[in-house]
Amino acid sequence: MSKVRVGLAQSTLALFVVTIGTVFFPVAGVVVPLAGASGWVAVLLAFFIALPWVYMATYVAGSATAPNWGQAVKAWLGPFVGRIFLMYFAFVWMWLGGLLLGQAGLVFHEMAMPRTPPIVLCFALLILVMRVGWHGLEVFVRTIEALAMFSILGLVGLLVGMLPLVRIDQLRPLIDAPPALIAHAAMFCLPWAMEGVLFALFIGVYARKRLGMGGYFAAAVGAAGFSLAFLTMMTVGVLGRGVTESYLYPTAILIQVALPGFFLEGVEMFMYPLWVVASYFKVGAAFIMVSESLAGVWQGFKQPYRTLLLGGVFMFIATRPRNIFELVASIGRVDNTFFMSFYFILPALALWVRVSRREE
Repeated sequence: MSKVRVGLAQSTLALFVVTIGTVFFPVAGVVVPLAGASGWVAVLLAFFIALPWVYMATYVAGSATAPNWGQAVKAWLGPFVGRIFLMYFAFVWMWLGGLLLGQAGLVFHEMAMPRTPPIVLCFALLILVMRVGWHGLEVFVRTIEALAMFSILGLVGLLVGMLPLVRIDQLRPLIDAPPALIAHAAMFCLPWAMEGVLFALFIGVYARKRLGMGGYFAAAVGAAGFSLAFLTMMTVGVLGRGVTESYLYPTAILIQVALPGFFLEGVEMFMYPLWVVASYFKVGAAFIMVSESLAGVWQGFKQPYRTLLLGGVFMFIATRPRNIFELVASIGRVDNTFFMSFYFILPALALWVRVSRREE
């Protein structure tokens, strides 16, 4: 079997955009109700806490000598326990990926295309995801390279365009919440950082060059956290705490009221494609990780049947929530339960790999 290998720079870029994913839309709406104007501190705190887990993930991934993800996990944990880990990993990402697919359709339906049913928008994105999932990780990373510059420039353009609209008095004091509330808000951000950590664990197995991988991956996750914290600060500075708290996706309101240079209107038209691309990044990453995990559980689960079956499951999960409120609640459940569990699972995995390597 030929080995799939991805360059370190490609892996780092993919990790950065997948970690941010679609979080830039709801981030302020999650942390500001608890931490107020100091919500950005909670975001930074969460991603700073997650950095040791990034190094654990790169340590474990760097020890892999197997040609793919499934065989690497079974080499770490043995055939039986390895398959249990792969099934749990696939279950968690399948659930989140399906919900994020539904989120892409519902939010785009509400923002830009109210006459188009969300299921049609979900299906259109799913076709792209299934196509790249069929061809594998290398093709997915190449599409990230092609689209990432557009995404990063769009996000940077949004942040720069917001600066003239920021009212400093709405950001004062910079830390206006008790430490307990900031810590509580940071708890809600920890699953977002863990999503990046788990993608680092996965893609690190395929990294062509592993020297310095921990530093590169930590920088990617840290940069994602800094970007989300800065966006939170801009949202509060422009909209104010009251407006920010009243919306599930306050960034959507932010771009609708933006007037960069006080003469350019219709900025949201530039953000709609960014939302689609960000959704593709996150759902595509989830789809590929689930696909490779299931292939590791049973080698007979081959393409194209694997992609077709997963496409149906993702679509089924995406259409379960009846509205945006149910969708947000479902994403919160999978994040705060299953992704948080990896803050305990990953150290145990790293310790086991460490002990096993010493015995060998």
